[in-house]
Amino acid sequence: MIPLAQLIDNTADGGFAADYSLKISAWNHTATSLFGFTPPEVLGLPCYEVIAGRDDGGAVLCQRECEVLRCARMNKLPSNYNICTRTKAGQATWLNVSIVAIPPSLGTRGHLVHIFRPIDRQKRLEEFVRQTLAGGAELLSDASPPPPHPPSQPPLSARELEILRLLSTGAPTKEIAQTLRISHATVRTHSQNILGKLGVHSKLEAVLYAARQQLLPQGSGSERI
Repeated sequence: MIPLAQLIDNTADGGFAADYSLKISAWNHTATSLFGFTPPEVLGLPCYEVIAGRDDGGAVLCQRECEVLRCARMNKLPSNYNICTRTKAGQATWLNVSIVAIPPSLGTRGHLVHIFRPIDRQKRLEEFVRQTLAGGAELLSDASPPPPHPPSQPPLSARELEILRLLSTGAPTKEIAQTLRISHATVRTHSQNILGKLGVHSKLEAVLYAARQQLLPQGSGSERI
């Protein structure tokens, strides 16, 4: 069997593995390039201390009992997610993270493999669009045509429409969760469902598509459930 560290090194994306105590057990060369930390500097350290990821609203995502670990313990693979972290030099950077869970078995500790890629450009564009939409600018007249969408799409639920409306105002995940009195994880799950139903790949595309299709006309509000 190929060692886990070697498998992670064979991917072009950044990657590290942490055991179920969240201690880093493998750290690849791309992670070193992105963060500036070498393997000897991070191996054995808690990943939540090294990565220290936060969401759009500044809420801490990387912590001792994180959502990734809770999902893994329930044998449920978490969806990919975005975090803002900092390099060794202190530079803020956005990453999209995917998880591969290797459950403990036959006396092994089990591992949570994190694969990540930088998305700073996408986040800057999303922030620009949030500010533009919040300011009431005429964005749609100059926008490029939307990407193609499936001819038939499942309808958005009342809750999904409400979250999409809040996204269109520029509200971050933390604010949406507080407004609707639901957890950050629930907001992220609804957001992923919205992207899937609309056939888009980012919240930015979802907001633009909703505006073009008049899913959220001015002055309207979806019913809260």
